[in-house]
Amino acid sequence: MLCYEPILKHLSDYYVILAEVDGHGGRTDELISLENNCDEIENDIINNLSGNLYCLSGFSMGATMAVEIIGRGNVNIVKTHLDAAFLIKMGLLTKPYEYLFCKAIKRIQNGKAISGFMMDAVIGKDNNSIIEMLYMGITSNPIKNACEFVYRYHIPENIRNYTGTILFW
Repeated sequence: MLCYEPILKHLSDYYVILAEVDGHGGRTDELISLENNCDEIENDIINNLSGNLYCLSGFSMGATMAVEIIGRGNVNIVKTHLDAAFLIKMGLLTKPYEYLFCKAIKRIQNGKAISGFMMDAVIGKDNNSIIEMLYMGITSNPIKNACEFVYRYHIPENIRNYTGTILFW
């Protein structure tokens, strides 16, 4: 949520909702299922916003979650902003990447250096912002759960029915 704080004062004419994934920000509950987090966001839009949202924005794993939400077709979203969504299945590389990602996070948490090759391969080329976004208390299990979701993600067929505008970065 901290990354959005500087822009919020400029959006005073809008009703902005920031959804935090389990295990992020101040949330202490462990990330078990991103599908459940998508359900919670979708239900919140349905129950509190009459199923309508002007813009849904997601970054990284959050962008993949946004694809899931618009692909379900249960809410009306006019515009969608996707930044660095994981939309390519890793196939046989899923488990090795999960292992390397968990290893890299553990090294970061312990204040140890990570090789440039490992940073580029596992976290993304020049994606040093991941270090700023990590919460020191995160354990391997939620990381594995998140990797399972994004590395094996299937784009819903129903996404073809989405009529809103998509900006993909």
